Amino acid sequence: MDSREQTEKAYDRLRDAITPEHRKYFGKLVRTVGNSQSEIFNFYEARFTNGPLERMNRAINDISSADYSCDFEILRYKALLRYGNLVPLGDLAMFETGKISREERRELANIPVVQGFDLSTLARSLRRGAF
Repeated sequence: MDSREQTEKAYDRLRDAITPEHRKYFGKLVRTVGNSQSEIFNFYEARFTNGPLERMNRAINDISSADYSCDFEILRYKALLRYGNLVPLGDLAMFETGKISREERRELANIPVVQGFDLSTLARSLRRGAF
């Protein structure tokens, strides 16, 4: 479907075509679309979805349910160490440079720090038992 109007009409035809004996199978779908109709069909106005956010939430839930043995901070540190990207601190932070020497600034800016990681990679490892 190319437009919101076409999609809404197609959905209306589908909804109206559901027979009473099939309503038990499609009732939840019809209710869900009915309750969120404007949000669902708004895709045609902006052409983006919240799919990436849903994927991240799923990965976080997978991680939470897969590792009961440690608290969040321990899990976070382990994940950052294993999957994080090492980058120079100078790439991530701005420094007040008036109080330190040029050499100290250079040393400080080159300290490797962890920048983050892809949650889905951690979730896959936890599911495989490889973390």
